[in-house]
Amino acid sequence: MRRLPHSRGEQDHIQCVQLPVPALKRLSSWLVALAALLPWLCHAENYSDMWWNPGESGWGITIADHETQLFAVWYAYDTDGSPVWFTVPGGRFSADRRFFSGDLYRTTGPSFAGAFNPGAVVTSKVGTASFDFAPAGAAGGPALFTWSVGPLARTKQIERLPFGSAAPNWGIDHTDLWWNSAESGWGLTLAQHGNNLFGAWFTYAPSGQPLFIVMPGVQALSADTFTGALYTTTGPAYNAASFDPAQVRVTPAGSATVRFTGDTATFTATVGGVTQVGGGAEALPCNPTRPEQQPRSPSPAPPYAGSAAAAGAWESLRSAWMEDLPGK
Repeated sequence: MRRLPHSRGEQDHIQCVQLPVPALKRLSSWLVALAALLPWLCHAENYSDMWWNPGESGWGITIADHETQLFAVWYAYDTDGSPVWFTVPGGRFSADRRFFSGDLYRTTGPSFAGAFNPGAVVTSKVGTASFDFAPAGAAGGPALFTWSVGPLARTKQIERLPFGSAAPNWGIDHTDLWWNSAESGWGLTLAQHGNNLFGAWFTYAPSGQPLFIVMPGVQALSADTFTGALYTTTGPAYNAASFDPAQVRVTPAGSATVRFTGDTATFTATVGGVTQVGGGAEALPCNPTRPEQQPRSPSPAPPYAGSAAAAGAWESLRSAWMEDLPGK
């Protein structure tokens, strides 16, 4: 590049230009519009991450934010204390991306311990959910998560889960929702913070009910390989008046390794002494008009009989979602 020419001679020449009144009015209108846009610019961050309430450790939400759409997985506990997950597979952002709302679904499907038949997955709408990513009077980046199931509704404050050596860097790191497109109905959510991953594998128990296994603190073995322990949890019912973290029980369930190759990954998990390997994983294409396209995860080892393993190539939802969702 070169300097912008600003003089024909050896000396600088400064020329004052007087703008006509209509031009000044247009400039004034443009500045007002820019000022109105500034709050939106401040909140136009990407929300992909693992979110939690530090006062209620034991449940959480994984968000995959693809700018024009969002896919959330809510990890909680059923009325009997067993793990359960709900999904918000798309919805609508407000114009300033502060608010997001969508339908809430619960899914049943084939046990993680056997061959997965996507035709056996049953998805039911159970309510609605919404997020306010810039609640009034809140500082430090918290959000409000509001859900309704039947006549019951709750609002919880959540924030990004702190871990690892850096902040999430969506589009560059591996933070996203991952699935196997040939086995729609289960999946793996990953939040990467530098040298560390936090994962949640959501699938189905032998009973066919939803089940999740968490991978907290998965360490980087190399730039593209992470490995760590798997855990199952039980806890207070999602519809209880309050959440008591002292009731959460954590049980070691096995180990897992995730290896990335471009936009695909191989997920190898050992649960109950049996190893599963899934290759060709990819980022899930989330289409709110097709809620049956929801990922799955395996079940806790101790509370459930049997053991299984899953491995194979997965894809990131990143590219496919952008193609499949309307409005992108």
